[in-house]
Amino acid sequence: MDKHFASLTGAFRSARSKAEKVVGDALLKEKLSFALEVGREVTTNLSASAAGALKCVREYDLSARAVASAGPGCLFAIHDGTRKSKTKASLLPGCRVSIWLLDKRALVEGGQYSKEEVEALLVLLRRDAAQMLKLRHPGLLSLMAPLEENRHHLALVTEPVFASVANAIANGANLRERGNWGGQRRGRGRSGRVGCHGHEESPPPPPRSSGETAADAGGVVGPGAEAAAAVEDPLIPYKLATLALSTLEIKHGTLQLASALSFLHRDAGIVHRALSPETVVITAEGRWKIAGGFGHAVSVSSSGGGRGGGGGGDGNGGSTSSGMFSYATPASSVSSTAGPLTQSLPLTPPMAYVAPELVLGADGSGAAGGTNGAVTWAADIFSLGALHYELIAHRRWLEVPDHLQTLGEYRAALASAGVPSAVASSGIGSPQRSPGGALEAAGAVVKYMTAVSPSARPAASALGTAAYFHADPGLHALQSLDTFLELDVLGRAALLQSLQGSWALFDGRVLRYRVLPPLLTELRTPQLQTLVLPLILELAERQDPEDFTGFTLPHLTPLLERATGATLLSILRSTAAFAARITCPEVFEARVLPAVLRGVEAPEVLVQEEALRQVAVVAAAGGGRPKAVC
Repeated sequence: MDKHFASLTGAFRSARSKAEKVVGDALLKEKLSFALEVGREVTTNLSASAAGALKCVREYDLSARAVASAGPGCLFAIHDGTRKSKTKASLLPGCRVSIWLLDKRALVEGGQYSKEEVEALLVLLRRDAAQMLKLRHPGLLSLMAPLEENRHHLALVTEPVFASVANAIANGANLRERGNWGGQRRGRGRSGRVGCHGHEESPPPPPRSSGETAADAGGVVGPGAEAAAAVEDPLIPYKLATLALSTLEIKHGTLQLASALSFLHRDAGIVHRALSPETVVITAEGRWKIAGGFGHAVSVSSSGGGRGGGGGGDGNGGSTSSGMFSYATPASSVSSTAGPLTQSLPLTPPMAYVAPELVLGADGSGAAGGTNGAVTWAADIFSLGALHYELIAHRRWLEVPDHLQTLGEYRAALASAGVPSAVASSGIGSPQRSPGGALEAAGAVVKYMTAVSPSARPAASALGTAAYFHADPGLHALQSLDTFLELDVLGRAALLQSLQGSWALFDGRVLRYRVLPPLLTELRTPQLQTLVLPLILELAERQDPEDFTGFTLPHLTPLLERATGATLLSILRSTAAFAARITCPEVFEARVLPAVLRGVEAPEVLVQEEALRQVAVVAAAGGGRPKAVC
């Protein structure tokens, strides 16, 4: 009995010891979990306090470094943002955004700028954001919430942005000084203003020569010297450092901006006045949109309207009562021995993109309040033409240095651009296209857009009728695809048939962002699956394997899992194409192989036979397939 009791007591003690250990482990895990949670909360609180507890920082996880920059002088650092919520709502469109942050401390520390100048800039930005929130158009960047402001920051939440056009021109070189999101600073060199291209103590690099441009209309505007240095820079996103905009994408983007300007002029009654690389962005979906500059905008009615209307500027941000901009003598013209250099904030748009009537006035005197500084929609057409030419030619239409914005420099640049005398007599519908290709054709149409006389410039709505745009088959096909999803099923099928010879006109970026998305969306339409799937796989041959696996394959996965009949037969016939684009064997076995095996059990004889053939092909190729890192 005592022996039995001792045995039970020992067993009980052993069980109690194990239980205490389990409880202890559980308590330890709980403590560790609590400590990790506290650590995460502390990190979040530190991040929030760095931005003054901005709402957008509390609601979104921000990328550690800026992925783009934009706004006046590219002062806004743009970060990728992902909603912190773990609910299903975070899977819906809108959970990924761009967070625009401007560090006000960078403007006030060091005393480079006067308080009045800083406040004038902030007023300009507040007005800009308020106007953007009111306006709605596919060509205008969408704001998700009103401007946030606290003691240290201005913040905007917008739809996802890939880069500003200023970033694209510099291949991200103007991001090197952005640093971490909580403490970005602008380099302030001996320039007269904070610019997008300059680095500390040095003016912007000289423009590239025209010899570096694409030679033909389908050519690619490739990365230049800036990109060569940017590719190895860890502060610059690789896709931006290696960005190459094709002539087709630039043309398409220009017409998207023209559509936005047409809306502003005709429907909103607004003249923008500040279109430049700093105020245009390329979204994550590849669309080109106006993203700011509305602090300089004036209404057509208050400015006189029409082609030769009167002045009536807003009187803010360097604008005179006549609607002209006032460009003060830059600090770089002052001797460095005379004392500390006085910096200048970007209170006016970059002079290289501003129409002559807003700089020199209608009388060309350049005096503030000069004879009728007419503010008309034609001023925006001038800016759009200058922007388009710079993207095509890799040099500015008006060679006005950012660090030396004077009336003398502007007059010299205007004269060397040949705007008054080089306009051909054939009209906007027939630009002189030389065998040289894109540059000459672009130069011809830009001369109309940048004519000295505002009345000689085309309206934004008429720009697409120019032969330079209208006669481009690739651009016509791309514009047709823009309305693809608006058609009925028969209309979409007919459009796809009509575009059979056009797919080779699209470069890789256009395929990825403008062509494949509507086609992948169309996979949801059963009637068109057998037509669309082979086309998608044909276009996918021009994607690199990583892009195909990361972007195209996830859209194809639902079809691979459920396809039957003729659609499954089409998939089976494309097995070799899948194998060539998917370099990771595990991904191929998880996504494609189940469809092949499902075909073996299909009721249709043709599907069974094709599946058996593909099983043999896959088995034969499997042994020699190289192992890839997944």
